[in-house]
Amino acid sequence: MYMKREDINAFMDEFYSISCKMNQIRITPITFQGNITTNSAGLFFMDAIASHKGIKMSEIGEVLGITKGAVSQMAAKLEKKHLIRKIKSKTNAKDIYLELTPQGEQVNLEQCVLRKKMYEGISEIISDYSEHDTEIIRVFLNQAGLYLEQYRKELARLHEE
Repeated sequence: MYMKREDINAFMDEFYSISCKMNQIRITPITFQGNITTNSAGLFFMDAIASHKGIKMSEIGEVLGITKGAVSQMAAKLEKKHLIRKIKSKTNAKDIYLELTPQGEQVNLEQCVLRKKMYEGISEIISDYSEHDTEIIRVFLNQAGLYLEQYRKELARLHEE
């Protein structure tokens, strides 16, 4: 079963539109108690630290699907805002662990409320679909994510040349 070219184009337009909306959410600054401002990218980073106690700088990129450079930049931004701290390993100088500060833990709790609202909204939409349909959507999103990661790597290689 093949899609017509115009259907593929319309599908890709919708996919790109959702991607742009997600990116806008990711970069939109959010202010929390104590006048602390960060964006969703920082919140996802903090959530990964909270969810993976004792996570290393070298591991969080894999968890979030971001580059080592992005990890370094985000960690520096959040550390400057006193939301996370880096802790050097006592046994291996190369290992740096990440943890939330008390202030970071508070922001993480507040952002969980926001994330829950988004998840509930998406859950409400997807609840209208059958289990079979949602499995197809999940498989598609997984395959699209894998392809986009491969495509990102290709673009990075072109940039290096």
